[in-house]
Amino acid sequence: MSKLTVRGLAAVGVTVCGVVSLVTANPASASPREAAAPEPPIVVSGELAKGGKLSRATCPKGTQLGGGGYSSSPVINGLGWPTFDFVIANAPSKSTPNSWSARMLKGTASAYALCYKSSSEPPVVVTGPVGKSGKPSYATCPEGTQLAGGGYYYNPVANGLDEIQDTEVANAPSKSTPNTWAVQLLKGSSTAFALCNKV
Repeated sequence: MSKLTVRGLAAVGVTVCGVVSLVTANPASASPREAAAPEPPIVVSGELAKGGKLSRATCPKGTQLGGGGYSSSPVINGLGWPTFDFVIANAPSKSTPNSWSARMLKGTASAYALCYKSSSEPPVVVTGPVGKSGKPSYATCPEGTQLAGGGYYYNPVANGLDEIQDTEVANAPSKSTPNTWAVQLLKGSSTAFALCNKV
């Protein structure tokens, strides 16, 4: 019997940043267009990828990727624990613009993309160097761009019985390095992905 794990969009392996501006004005003078609330983002789901294959969700034309996440069904052992499986990818796609990717080591996964209506160019995706043997990986957005979120690709450590002996230590914006996403496993290797909007 499989277990379904749903991770919130733009939450774990994923963050959406924005700038909030407060302007005081006479409400009576606001036009209907100015008073209208912004449209909510569109959520796009990717194909259900089985057997450890990659799932990818792509934002439609006229929208811009703002984050993502996944749903998964891991392979479990006889006691009902997912000791043989791991979410190894939850990140913006570097090969396919405006897309979010997700992958289980052995089980099934579906990627979800959070898409905002926009005429801007798709975000730039930057990958950091591999952090080996429990070392962190950092992906820094280039000059002229601003960090909007990020994700990871993991290669966890397993024992001789193929049971995962690893866990996620970090998947978040870096506090010490500006405009950077950081990821880390306890024992295995990791690669950070940064989602960077042009400014």
